[in-house]
Amino acid sequence: MDGKYRSTLDLRRERWRKRSEAAYERMFASGELTTFTEREDMACLIARELAAFLLEEHLADDAQVRPPEEQPPCCPKCQKAGERVSERSKKKLPERPLTTRAGEVVLRREQWRCRTCRVLFFSARS
Repeated sequence: MDGKYRSTLDLRRERWRKRSEAAYERMFASGELTTFTEREDMACLIARELAAFLLEEHLADDAQVRPPEEQPPCCPKCQKAGERVSERSKKKLPERPLTTRAGEVVLRREQWRCRTCRVLFFSARS
């Protein structure tokens, strides 16, 4: 494992640790949860939030966030190679909210255009 990947993994682990510690505090430190339903609702809410966090972190690490020039993503309609719309140099990528079983997550990807179909799409492979 190279040093850059290890460093990224350590940073991600630290973000997870902080997030999970805050979730634990929300569940146990308040003392305001008295009924079983309140406890169950809070536990399920926290679990969905943590699942959404893990999903967003994993999506951010995907190679399709910024595909290489040699392999542009294909149009979801006609399967022809797309043209990059997003500026390659920009740090902030276009965002797209997705509704998942874990709740709403934000997908950050480069945006592409298909001149044939005249559509914009986000870089993603199956």
